Amino acid sequence: AVVTLNEFVSTFFTDNSGAGPAMADTFNVFDAANHQGNSGTAALASAAVQSAIVAMLKYTNSASKRLGVRPRYLLAPPDLAFTAQLITESTQAPGTANNDVNVLRGALETVVVPQWTDANNWYLMADPNLIEGIELGFLGGQETPDLLVQDNPTDGSVFTNDAISYKVRHIFGGGWLDYRAGYASIVV
Repeated sequence: AVVTLNEFVSTFFTDNSGAGPAMADTFNVFDAANHQGNSGTAALASAAVQSAIVAMLKYTNSASKRLGVRPRYLLAPPDLAFTAQLITESTQAPGTANNDVNVLRGALETVVVPQWTDANNWYLMADPNLIEGIELGFLGGQETPDLLVQDNPTDGSVFTNDAISYKVRHIFGGGWLDYRAGYASIVV
């Protein structure tokens, strides 16, 4: 059930070649032209992450006031896991010989998304306490799945084959609420 839920949420990012699903305004979540430059094409590197953070800090509301959205998470596929950790956890700036301080150290938490198969795309997400980007809902508010067991010795496959059957039922749904909670780098 957890893997299924993770797969469901991971498609919020990977739909439409990494641009995400279409929102109510008909544009994909990560549509730079129509969503305040919330996507780019740079490979995962310290300078690219810094540029993405600046872009998020410049997001505005409907009154053109800057919101100062600060990302909290760096989401990466397994192929970029170590690069992401190097960027977010090194004491010195990665790739420099000058012993520069890594300004990104501790600024972001790396989240590796095993379901992502594109080895190049990476994303930033804001703290959900600051801006709600994605919402999940569960039928009847039940966040844990139902485990159903068919074990009556006089019915079905238990009677004919001595086989007990299990079924997991987990009913949920979700989607994007606000594109300003994220930033995508769709590397081509």
